[in-house]
Amino acid sequence: DFDLIIVHVCSLSWDDLRAAGLGLNLFAGGFHAVLTGFNTATSYSNPAAIRLLRAPCGQTRHAALFSPAAPECYLLDQLRAQGYRTWAASDHDGNYDHYAEVLKTQAHADAPLGLAGVPVAKLNFDGSAIYDDEAVLSKWWGERQRSGSRRAALYFNAVTLHQGAHRPQQPGDWFGDRVARFREAAQGLFAALGRFEALLAGSGRRVVVLLVAEHGAA
Repeated sequence: DFDLIIVHVCSLSWDDLRAAGLGLNLFAGGFHAVLTGFNTATSYSNPAAIRLLRAPCGQTRHAALFSPAAPECYLLDQLRAQGYRTWAASDHDGNYDHYAEVLKTQAHADAPLGLAGVPVAKLNFDGSAIYDDEAVLSKWWGERQRSGSRRAALYFNAVTLHQGAHRPQQPGDWFGDRVARFREAAQGLFAALGRFEALLAGSGRRVVVLLVAEHGAA
């Protein structure tokens, strides 16, 4: 038995990392396999998430993403059939562009993990909260441990690299130096993911972590 954690990151690409003076050494040292020739085939969040969570059937035309798919296309349903208890979580409330509802309808995702008590790290372009990624993941891990499930799978979505993300006390921050802002945000995100990885490693459980980009920040 092993757990599966899918970390889906908005506004991330190899070109973005290179433009910010970062690269493979930012986080790839902790992974057993890294795909450097990678295209998400999408340009915004909702279709990116649907594509990933319908991955068993490969790439489909954009219009088809918003229609029902064959039963074997739904990744989370396939995992449930293999004895996995599944969760969904994000560092945002999922309301913008009906993100959480779209994932539930078109990708058969679970209702998102409640964020009560999780600290707010940033605000998004629309003023909505972006919660601390490490705290969200740690909260889920605690719930997963208490569940006693033999197998668990999490889909986690992070928007902390989004162009509109800014510190609550600095609303004009995201109009400044985009490269410097992206560099700082990326370093912060991957430091948080590294600490979460250490938490997983210390648990003694087998866990597979997949990190996938939604689309680039350009």
